[in-house]
Amino acid sequence: MQFHYSALCGRGRIRSVNQDNVYCCGKFRADPGSSEIFSAEGVADGSGVFCVADGMGGGAFGEEASLEAVKLLREAGGPASKKDVDKYIRAANALVCSAAEEKGAGLMGTTLAYVGFDGRRALAANVGDSRIYRLRDGELEQLSRDHTVLSSLISMGILSGEDAAQHPDRHSLSQYIGIPEEEMLIEPDFASWRLQPGDVIMLCSDGLSGFVQDAEFARLLKERSVPGEACEALYRAAEEAGSDDNISVVVIRADKN
Repeated sequence: MQFHYSALCGRGRIRSVNQDNVYCCGKFRADPGSSEIFSAEGVADGSGVFCVADGMGGGAFGEEASLEAVKLLREAGGPASKKDVDKYIRAANALVCSAAEEKGAGLMGTTLAYVGFDGRRALAANVGDSRIYRLRDGELEQLSRDHTVLSSLISMGILSGEDAAQHPDRHSLSQYIGIPEEEMLIEPDFASWRLQPGDVIMLCSDGLSGFVQDAEFARLLKERSVPGEACEALYRAAEEAGSDDNISVVVIRADKN
């Protein structure tokens, strides 16, 4: 398989800093202090690793947490097994926790949405509310699971999806990279599947998914088969929808060699 990819990562129209980061086959936002929109694009033959990390914390702690996560991913290497990805996530959690303790940060963490491809084998993992979608045969499916307090209440039937959309605590995370082990063990969600030519995978932070509906994602991804054009359209859609957060999006299209 051959993977055409593109990514955009920016602070959006409201935020003064960008705490997000992205990773595309070794490329990532190396300068967290930059106010410029980071972009990456290319073609990966046979395999590839991609992720979105949405940092959180006061001062510069959020961008440092997301940067540490993607830097460690580069050290981890190429596509891996579920066991190896789980090991990486736990190592990233320990690294961010150690950095937070060293800096005296009250909160320092990041979400993580990961996808790795090896031939036709695909593996996804997520911690937090950064999302992973697949568009196949015109149908969009969310492959990740939001780790938020509200999603847990919805799954238990305590709260409806409509009520959650307007809830003031809708962005409160139940899991993220940076939680001390004595407080909670990280439990990433995994998904695996066999790729088909034409599959389109999208990863994004909640600066996009929190403001643009899935139906619009599907429409834009179907109308724009070139990943770079899709990324630009999705980024603009988040801004036009009034996103008040950083915006990150990665789009990958799987094709036959």
